[in-house]
Amino acid sequence: MVTKRTLKRCKNGKRYFYSHAISRDDVVEEETKGLLLRFFNDKMAPLLTHFAHYKKTSAQGLKEIE
Repeated sequence: MVTKRTLKRCKNGKRYFYSHAISRDDVVEEETKGLLLRFFNDKMAPLLTHFAHYKKTSAQGLKEIE
């Protein structure tokens, strides 16, 4: 993961310490874009329809989405 630049590595004596190199929000954003593009032709409506159908979204939940 260091070579993919998702982790930073810092040496302290004989030990290495690792930390994240990108934020969680950046990862979520990129993965969401990829999901929309690969499975829903880059459109949000089919994704929301899918979740509403399979997760048995309540009427209140649908109002919140609108």
